[in-house]
Parts: sequence; C-alpha cells; structure tokens
Amino acid sequence: DLTVDSLRTDWKRAVNYLEEDTSPIHYITIHDEEISLCTATTDGTSTQQLERNGQCYWWTDAACTQMTTEDTGLPVTVYCYRELVKAQFCFAPVKLANGADAVMPVLTFGAGTGATAQAGKGYVYKHTTGMDLHYHTSDGRNIASVCFQDDGFVDWSARRASVHVDTQKGCITVTPEGSAQPISIACRQQEDGLALTWPDGAVFTVTTS
Repeated sequence: DLTVDSLRTDWKRAVNYLEEDTSPIHYITIHDEEISLCTATTDGTSTQQLERNGQCYWWTDAACTQMTTEDTGLPVTVYCYRELVKAQFCFAPVKLANGADAVMPVLTFGAGTGATAQAGKGYVYKHTTGMDLHYHTSDGRNIASVCFQDDGFVDWSARRASVHVDTQKGCITVTPEGSAQPISIACRQQEDGLALTWPDGAVFTVTTS
C-alpha cells in the first residue's frame, strides 16, 4: 500500500523540455480534499525543477533516467508554465434551494474569467432530494440556475425581463431575465385558447374558459 498526502501527474514538464516540446500539458493534482484538472502553457522560458519544499531536482545521470535532490551537477530543467485549473472536485459550503447551508462535494467547471472569483464558472452538486446546477456569467453579474428535484424540474431562471405579443404575426417574443437573447415563440389561436410552439418544436397549449 502507498500512503501520500498529495499527488501530481505533471511528469511531462521534464519530458517536454528534453524533447523541446512547448505544447500545453494536461494533468491532475490531488491534495487534502481537493482534486483539480489542470492545463498549463509555456512561453518557452525555462527554470530548474523544484520539489514542493523548494529543493532543486537533479538528474542522477546524463541519460536523464531518474531524479534526486542531491546535487549531481545535472539540473532538471523544465519550461516555466502558467497553470489554469479547468475543473475541480472538492467539499465546499453551498446554499440549498430552501435557504439552508450545507457542506457537500461540489464539481466546479471552468477556469473563470477573473471578473469575480466565480465569474465564468459552473457548479454542480447533489443533495438529498435533488441536484443543482449554477452558472455565473462571464461578467460576474448574474447567475443562471437549474434545480432537479424529486417532484420534477425547476427552472430558477424562469423570470422574464420582458414579453412582447405580436397578434398580427402570431408571435410571442420573450427575453429571460439576465439575458440579452430573446426567444421567439410561435402563437396560434385555437377555439379554446392558444397553441404555443417553442423553437425546438415543443408545443404548449393554453386553454381559456
């Protein structure tokens, strides 16, 4: 059995320098209760590889087969990389639909835009009676959310900023709150109400009495 307190799979840092390969590298890091999927890019500048406590790595031989922290005069040289965390899985505090606070496993997608800590990122977590999905817009000003519950599907972004009904064209134009993209819904009058057809072909009937 092997017991460690952290793990990194970015071994290609050393290999890519030896092969003069400056393409992006993709790897996983694990520490504490956090798993991260990372992408790192380089501009071609280089440095000596360090272990996490700051000690330099050295090759044990000229064939570059193994590394050591003992000075052999053969430094392990790697490219300087800029790391982006593209996805993450960890325990985090969340607020449930009923307003309660909880700590549970959360999947985070995206490196974000930098406008705010959460801008441009998506979050998914599962609770006892459902599953929540949240997307923070790239400017960090709005959140689009969807919740799946035992009793069905709930669209948390169902609020509409504006609705325009054009009776002559038989069309309803709806703009969701927080969106600049209107949705056009075909509207056809029937004997007992209206038949609404969404862009994906779904038909919804409104009856009147």
